[in-house]
Amino acid sequence: MNIDGMGRAAGMMRPNMGRPPSPDQLIEKLDADGDGALNADEARGPLAKRFERMDGNGDGKVSREELERSFAAVQAKLAERMAEADSSFPGNLMRPISPEREASIMELLSDPDGESGGDSLSLSA
Repeated sequence: MNIDGMGRAAGMMRPNMGRPPSPDQLIEKLDADGDGALNADEARGPLAKRFERMDGNGDGKVSREELERSFAAVQAKLAERMAEADSSFPGNLMRPISPEREASIMELLSDPDGESGGDSLSLSA
């Protein structure tokens, strides 16, 4: 059996497992009225809690572009935090990490501001 650097059997993970959904996946799953954007009634979890911040133009909908900008901001914040962490302990971020540490990183990606009270962006109802 081929085991990856995280101790998992190669090919055994489902696509996107353990990662926040993409803007396209969120819209596909949550856009009940089919208008290509999310309104406040369609948003759930951390997305609902951050809806007003994500609605950049204040039209009451979060478009794919607004989701992409929000996700890019989260990624930039994470990269900044990782750079700060690596500058304190050079090279530590390049070593394989434990499954527990990977889970905490995925939690940060799902809720970078710690505002969801443990919720994460999820495609499930």
